Amino acid sequence: MATLRQPALSSAPVTVRKAGPEDAHVCGPICYEAFQKISTQHTFPPDFPSVDIPAKLLSMMFSHPGLLLRGCRV
Repeated sequence: MATLRQPALSSAPVTVRKAGPEDAHVCGPICYEAFQKISTQHTFPPDFPSVDIPAKLLSMMFSHPGLLLRGCRV
């Protein structure tokens, strides 16, 4: 019989702020891993060949004055 673990909920404070280009090095790998997992599960080719590509893309997006993107810190 398998036991399912529930994710631990944290009572740590969460800060939401505007994302900036300096956040891309943290967000890039998260983006890469998320898209890689989806592609793998559906046997699609990967969206990004390496972690560097989404990090550069996010850096450009975070720098664009017309986009308001949010980051979160726990």
